[in-house]
Amino acid sequence: DEIDIFISANAEVIELEPGRMAAYPNPVTDYYSNLTFSLSAKQDIRVKIIDMRGNMISDQVFTDVLNQTYPLDLSTELNGIYIIQAIGDDFASMSRIMLNR
Repeated sequence: DEIDIFISANAEVIELEPGRMAAYPNPVTDYYSNLTFSLSAKQDIRVKIIDMRGNMISDQVFTDVLNQTYPLDLSTELNGIYIIQAIGDDFASMSRIMLNR
């Protein structure tokens, strides 16, 4: 099955296969990034954002995730590369984003 996710009035389409996560835009040029999931079953997902020094800058749990998009607030972070780690019951993914304002 194909899943079309519209993130703005411009109808930008993000296509994800089941069991995938996408972090966008990349690079992040303002204060927010989006994190979209395409999962096969609802589950709680723990999302950590880690800087390149290994410091955890965010640790949050999204409940009952299936095919949703969540905003990530990066307004207090400095320019650089960050790791997004997401772990659920039967899901694990890691992504890199660059913050460049």
